[in-house]
Amino acid sequence: MNFKDIPIPFRPLAKRYLKFRISHLSLGQCTLDVRILKLFFTFIHDKNPSWKDLNALTRKDIEDYLIFHNKTFHDKIQSKRSYLIVLNVFLETIEKLQFDEAPALPVNLLLFKEDIPRPIKRSENDIKYIPEGILQQIEEKLEFLKPSKYIPIIVLLRATGWRISDILNLRYDNCLEQTAQGWYLCGDIKKTQVMNHRVPITKEVAEVMEAVIKVIKNQSNTINNPKNYLFVLLEGVRRGRPYNYYDIRRSLKRFTEEQNIVDDSGKPFFIKNHAFRHTKGVELLNNGMNILHVQKWMAHASPEMTLHYAKILDTTMRKSWEEATKQGIFRIDIENKRPVKVELTDIENEDIIEWEYIRHNLDAVKMELGYCMKPIKQPCPTQANPCLSCRNFCTTPEFIPQFEMEITEVKNVIERGRALGRQVWIDKNQTTLDRLEPILETLKNGTTHHLAGKKGREYIGEERTHEK
Repeated sequence: MNFKDIPIPFRPLAKRYLKFRISHLSLGQCTLDVRILKLFFTFIHDKNPSWKDLNALTRKDIEDYLIFHNKTFHDKIQSKRSYLIVLNVFLETIEKLQFDEAPALPVNLLLFKEDIPRPIKRSENDIKYIPEGILQQIEEKLEFLKPSKYIPIIVLLRATGWRISDILNLRYDNCLEQTAQGWYLCGDIKKTQVMNHRVPITKEVAEVMEAVIKVIKNQSNTINNPKNYLFVLLEGVRRGRPYNYYDIRRSLKRFTEEQNIVDDSGKPFFIKNHAFRHTKGVELLNNGMNILHVQKWMAHASPEMTLHYAKILDTTMRKSWEEATKQGIFRIDIENKRPVKVELTDIENEDIIEWEYIRHNLDAVKMELGYCMKPIKQPCPTQANPCLSCRNFCTTPEFIPQFEMEITEVKNVIERGRALGRQVWIDKNQTTLDRLEPILETLKNGTTHHLAGKKGREYIGEERTHEK
């Protein structure tokens, strides 16, 4: 971190504060702290050149700074907010730690919560993730990323969904672990204070890391890399420090322009480091991973953060479906076992279009009152119509028509599965059919179906006395 632009009288205070912060926060966050404190200290120094501390700081000084701050950032609400939050944390911290340079007035009398702009409410459309088509272009052309030393970082961003600051904080001596189950990436997640966090990676990604570790380990010593960073600058003014994530972002921007990375409309798609994280979260949910497991993978402090990815998933599924139906949707003619186009002009509204999509295109299991939309990889012991195997389920011959109708529907789903080659439809719905047909035969013989029997429906023995 560079403190040379901070006025000399306040430089020791800034260094002492950042020494405390760097012990539990990322280098990126601390670098941002320095930039924000530079703005504040410069303003205070210009206004009060004789000050060597903040003991005399008043609300009037803060109000003057807020006016200056507002002119500096104009309509950049997010920048205004982040700068004032960091300033507030700084003032509160030096007050709690009882720094000699801290203001004499309590911080809550200097900077009010009303001074900090409210956060901009973001929808799922504001959260950038990388579409599949863009990912494919990146993977095909990644070898052309310059400088090439950033390529392993992009590989890890894509494979893990970790923040760029956590990737840059990896240490070559403990970031890779092999177990009987496979390879893991290991490191500390500074933002949510999850230490020794690890996530599984493929053998191919592990091989990339092994190659980087071998090179860095051979080139490192106690002078050029005292903290054993994996992605480190071994020379220059920032020797011994991790790469600057802004440089990686700029490299990705150049890569997008030079390699013509474009979206479906042909416009350049500029990739931000954090977009890989959103993409991984959506991908994990899309593959059927439990949301609590995704929360643990992403090291989120709460499941509410993870739910953002579920919202993105809903939106992207919708967009993908709309793209797929531009040429029309199809259903399977059971008799001829051929796809038949459904004309959208023949369908009254969007809900019916979605019904056709659900009924004919998903790995759905026909349930008594609808379809089970559970992802294929997610197990469910009660999916195949639990009532049919329950001892307390009781049905009589009067329900024969409903059973016949249900069996017909399930058979239709199985036939659609055979026509489309979807074995999952066949297997899951065959289980339901195997339960339905014996019950129907029992009802046709004029007998009631109830596994618990008469004893389960009536009081017996001494229990009858309670009814008298």
